[in-house]
Order: sequence, then structure tokens, then C-alpha cells
Amino acid sequence: MSNVDVRETTHDGRRGGDAARLQPARSRIHAGRANLVAGQSGASEGSLMHATDSRLAAVVLTVLVLATVSAFPPTIACPRAYTESQLSSNVRQMAEKVDMLWNGTEDERLWIAEDSSPHFRVFDMEEAAQAPEEIDALVASLRLFVQIEPDDWILTGVLRGLAWMGNPKLNAVFADALEHPSRNVRAVAVQRFVRVKSTEAVSPLERMWSEEIDAEIRINTMLALGCQGSDRFARQFIAALDSPHDPWIEAAIQVLGKLAPMDNELRMLRAARSEEASIRGEAFAALGRWPDSERAKRTLLEGLQDDVSWVSDVAINALDSFEGDEVDAAILGRVFGDNPWLRTTAFMAYRARLGIDHEALIERLERDERFRDENLESYENAVDWEKLAADWERDPNTCPFYPVERDPTKSDYLRLVGNESEESVRCHVRPGAAQRPIFADRTPTGSLISVGDSFEHEGEMWWVGRGCWFPESAVEFVDAAAPDSYVEPDGVEFDIAPTDLTDPWLTALLDAEALELFDRTDRLVGVRILADPAAGEILELFVAAYKNSETLFGLRLESWIKRLREIHHDDSVWQSLDDIDQHSRERWRRLLEDAQAALPAYRVR
Repeated sequence: MSNVDVRETTHDGRRGGDAARLQPARSRIHAGRANLVAGQSGASEGSLMHATDSRLAAVVLTVLVLATVSAFPPTIACPRAYTESQLSSNVRQMAEKVDMLWNGTEDERLWIAEDSSPHFRVFDMEEAAQAPEEIDALVASLRLFVQIEPDDWILTGVLRGLAWMGNPKLNAVFADALEHPSRNVRAVAVQRFVRVKSTEAVSPLERMWSEEIDAEIRINTMLALGCQGSDRFARQFIAALDSPHDPWIEAAIQVLGKLAPMDNELRMLRAARSEEASIRGEAFAALGRWPDSERAKRTLLEGLQDDVSWVSDVAINALDSFEGDEVDAAILGRVFGDNPWLRTTAFMAYRARLGIDHEALIERLERDERFRDENLESYENAVDWEKLAADWERDPNTCPFYPVERDPTKSDYLRLVGNESEESVRCHVRPGAAQRPIFADRTPTGSLISVGDSFEHEGEMWWVGRGCWFPESAVEFVDAAAPDSYVEPDGVEFDIAPTDLTDPWLTALLDAEALELFDRTDRLVGVRILADPAAGEILELFVAAYKNSETLFGLRLESWIKRLREIHHDDSVWQSLDDIDQHSRERWRRLLEDAQAALPAYRVR
């Protein structure tokens, strides 16, 4: 493409790489946040002016004044029209959570960030309308939090919880976040505007499209601009129809269908012939915007026969905007079809076209020779769906788009490869933070895992799958049609806590050269078993360690012990195995209780 730059291939983010940009400012930002919490607004102002661009300076200064005058954070101050007792308890609790983001311990801040929706649900409750000044103060504090919070894991967690809340006052928070230096923050911020219309977002979104090079963010920026009705980059969106990656094509179809310039019809008709069901479905939905086009009508009528049921379902809904006896007849044919899902959709569409109630339609259909008793269930389902649709009447300030959740240039599966010398990969509870071994095993290399969300940490992308985060250096992306396959651990490699290194049984096996330590950090130590499972010389020492060790190390020998028993099944050392296993279960229970008791109290309150 000579004049169009779709830019689909890099994770570095704009302006030179997120980790490199964030790191030099972290000490300044920490100082700025500490000064603000201490009430030293002048010093904080100086830090902020270095941490944000000139466009946001006026906004930030306004927020600083509000924070200083109202003493919030750390606590929300009630305007003269209210007393503390008159505030809703929900509003007070939400103010406490915002305060905890500023002043809480790291564990408390993580608690809020990693499940933030319940903490901030008041933004979508009636109390928000009844306390507008308090809500304005909370929004102002969150805007400032976006500007100076140095931990983008915490910041993205907070934004994820707020992203799907409908309160329009939150749009300013996300508009600010669109220009954050962290790729992770921008990725979450743009997702809100894929579904929510906001005049505040148009300019930063247009700048983002011009500057952003991260594939996931770019595709969501296209969707967000379509939601806002911005056609400034329509030619580049058209070019995305030729992308080798289906998510780009699907997004372009949605956006161009919404913007609906007349010359896009041919492009939608071409996309409707795609071999990919997802692309056909998006094209059918878009063709509903050309109700006067005979070509669009004919294509949708053909789409009713699509081999993929949900694509036919989309075609039925898209035909709702077209007139003609042939459309009525085609939809009625689906009412009496064999697919119960399509019968339900066709029933709703046909009733709406006739403009009659359900009872009248049933009476009319019963006179048709194609009517069968089993059709009644589909009709009853349609009644229920229409009631739900009435309850969920679409907000005119939202768009029917959904953001992509990960890099569209990557495949759906990854395989763990780890390091050449290792047979397993450590599980991380979040990027850069290893999971405690009492709660998770190492994952064997070779495991094929369906990929989930991504996060950039210290210049490297991390990916989540099966509840663990893995660095990109430990994975490879593969094309796979099969579901994820997990390789069962063989017990050769596992993690223990550094405190377990004092275990005398571990020392004995190390001295016997039956073990070695690897992948050591200040929080975890990897243990690798070197012994030949077929050799019997060391067998009794392993069994004794499994039986007598009071640390996690002994319990982690369980898989290895089972493997040894399969090989040495006649050996006398197994005579008391049932007693050993019962003892091990008691130790597991005790260690789990101790580990859970060590968790911060707020996690269970």
C-alpha cells in the first residue's frame, strides 16, 4: 500500500517503547503522588508538568485545585449542601476505595485493581445522580490518578472495571488515558470508546490512529472512530479490507458499514462472498444499511442458506430493513425450518414485519400446512427474547461494536517452549510476579494453550492462558484447530520457597546428587530431579523424604513418588504407602491453611 499505512506488526507502542518511556519517570511520578497525598500541591504540580503533555496541563491543574480545596484525596469532602451522614453509604464506600488507591498498601491497591468493577459500581447506580458533586470529585481524583500512577498493572485494572460503566462522566477519565505512555493503559482505554460515543474522545482517537503502531490498539482505534462517526481515515479503513488478518477485515466492515458512504456497498458485497464465516457475518450485518439496494437484498436472501447457522441468523436480522414479498416469504420459510435457533430469530423478524402480536401470529401460522407442534418451543423462546430486548433497549450513546482483546496478528494458540535446559515454565499470577508454589505448579513445556489477554512488562509481551501469565520468550504461537492440550507434569521439575532450602531431606538429596536447583529468585527456587527413575539405589531416600519432610519440598515429590511406584511396584518400601499418603494430605491441608491465613485480611472481607 503506497498511501495507506495499516501498521499491524509491532508491540513497541508509539513514541519509542513503553518500558523505556515509563522507567525514567517512575521516581518523579512516585514523588509527585507522595507529595499530593501529603497535601503539597505545589510540589505535585511541578512533577505533573513533567509527567504529562501540554494539552492536559490545564486539566491537571484544575484537578489539583479541586484536590487541594476539597482535601480529596485522601478523603472526600462534602459540599455545603451535604453532611457526611447524608451521603449514600455506597458513595462513601466508593470514596474509601478511591482513597485506598492513593494511600493503601500495595496489596490493598492490587485488591481493588484486580477486581475493580464491584468497588466502583456506584457510578451506574441512582446514588450517582443524587450526589453529583461527590461523583465529580471522584472522577477528578481518578483523572489525576491516570496521570501520575506509575504502576500500569494497577491502573489498567482500575480502568477495566470502569470501562463498561455507562456514566458519561467517566469518559473524561478514558479520554485522558488514550494518551498515556503505557501501551497497556492505552489498550484498555480505547476499548471503552469502541462501544461508547463521546465528543471528548474524537481528537485523541484521531491522534492515536495517526501515531499508534500496536496492532491490537490500532484495530480497536478503528472501531472506536467508527463508533464516534469519524470518517477522517475512511480511505485507510477501506485499505484494511485487504489485510491478511481476518480481525482487521471484520473491523473494517463494521466501521465502513456504520459510516455507510454509498461507494462502500460493493466492498460489503465482495466481503459477503468470503470463505471465512466471521467476515461473511460482518458483511451481512453491514448490508442491512442499504435497504434500497437490490444487490444487497439478493445477497442477504442467499445468506439465509448459509452453511453456518449464526451467519444465516445475521442475514435474517439484516433483512428486516428490506421490503418485498420475496423477503416475507424467505423469512417465513425459516420460521418453519429445521434449525430451532433460526426459527426463533425468524419468528421475531416475521412478527415485527407484520406488526401483529404473538397470539395473532400463532393463530395465523397454525393455518399453514408446514406448522408442527415442535415449532411452539421456538415461538415461546422468541417471546422471551423479545421481552429481554425490550428491557435492554439500546442506549443511543452506545455502538453495537465489541473490542478485540488481543493482538490480531497472532494465532489463537501458543505452545510453551521455555528454555532449552528446562522441561517446564513457571506460572506467574501477573506479569513479572510468580505465583506462590503452594497455589500453582510449573507448566510442562509442550503444552498447547488457547491464548488470552496480553500485557507489556519491562519491554516484553506476556500472555495469559490456563490461569497463568507467560513471557513471550517462553512461548511460540502455533496454528491449531484442536482445543488446548495440557501436558501432565511428571514431577521432574517444580518450585519451592527459599525457606525450604533448610529442609534436611532436600540437603540429603542434593548431597546424593539426585537433585539440582535452578531458576532461583528471591521468592522461588526451581528444583530438578536428576535421578534415574529406574535405578533403585536412591529409592528409599526419596520415599523417606516424601514421608518425613514437613516442607513444601516433600509434598512436591508426590508425582515423582507415584512414577517410582509404577516402576518399582514390588518393592517393600511401598508397604506403608497409604499411611504416607494420608500424612501428606494432612500436610497439604496445613500448608494451604497457613498460606491462606497469610493472605491480607481484605481479600476475604
